Amino acid sequence: IPVVEVVRGEKTSADVARKVAVWLRAAGKLPVDVFKDAPGFVGNRMQFALVREAVHIVQEGICSAETVDVVARHTFGRRIAAVGPLRNSDFIGLDLVEAILDYLAPSLSDVKQAPELIKQLVARGDKGAKTGKGVFEWREGERDEAERRFERRQRPRHVREDLVQRHQGERGCRGHRAQRALL
Repeated sequence: IPVVEVVRGEKTSADVARKVAVWLRAAGKLPVDVFKDAPGFVGNRMQFALVREAVHIVQEGICSAETVDVVARHTFGRRIAAVGPLRNSDFIGLDLVEAILDYLAPSLSDVKQAPELIKQLVARGDKGAKTGKGVFEWREGERDEAERRFERRQRPRHVREDLVQRHQGERGCRGHRAQRALL
């Protein structure tokens, strides 16, 4: 995974964060500036909000776990991978995003801990690929196949460099002051 979140602590100077970013770029990574420390930083917060809702959908009997994964991989997952969730929101129109969120938000999961399905699976020893069973059954060698698929999706170095160059001047927001999204 090329992205590394450079998380600033309360006393981390911009100069230290910038030096870390330079070192990471030299190592072939794509550093991103995270303005303050928060549980899970950025990537894990977004990923596990999605996991929470995916599990909720299965627990509520809306569809199967397999359907959840197919929908994620072959619909919004493609758009998110191409442009990110917020640029995609701009692309489809914030008025539409607002209307959809107003409609959906009351029915989305808001649990404050791991969903019950995850707790039940872990309690009975079904911890996922490492135990051969979790939400799905994992046959012999299937985890290795998944690992190879992940590796094939890793971007080659020249693409990462293009990303770094393209995003050098992009701005993020913190309050009303624009800040660099990438160091």
